[in-house]
Amino acid sequence: ARRPQRPGTRAAAMVLTALSSPSFSLGGSDKAQLDGQEVLKEGMLCKQSQYLGRWRQRHFALTAQHLCSFRTSGDRRPTEVIRLADCTSLRSCEEIGRDNAFRIDAAGRAFYLIAATAEEKEEWLARLCGALARRALPSEAEEW
Repeated sequence: ARRPQRPGTRAAAMVLTALSSPSFSLGGSDKAQLDGQEVLKEGMLCKQSQYLGRWRQRHFALTAQHLCSFRTSGDRRPTEVIRLADCTSLRSCEEIGRDNAFRIDAAGRAFYLIAATAEEKEEWLARLCGALARRALPSEAEEW
């Protein structure tokens, strides 16, 4: 018998296929890259698992198009890929009762993340807001 597919699994599989073997490198510059995309920010955050609701430490990397989580900083395959184009909201999150928490709503799902310090949380929110704002602005190639 065929197992039923979880909601969003196909979309996640397509994104993972696009990022089939993500890797970090310094390329020809001092800036880290993930599959050729410049990494805007990276570091450890706690993430709540989708099905069991457990909190897990994950290494996150933010690019202009994606926020990816990895089990460790050396991993090549992401455990989660959030497309910034699918983000509908980003905000600080006090309702879960954890310090330094924030929430990202994307593709019909809420992602709860926790930074180690208030300063780190503000840095992640600022970088995510910047990446989202750049996505919202028309590119130079687009006509008004």
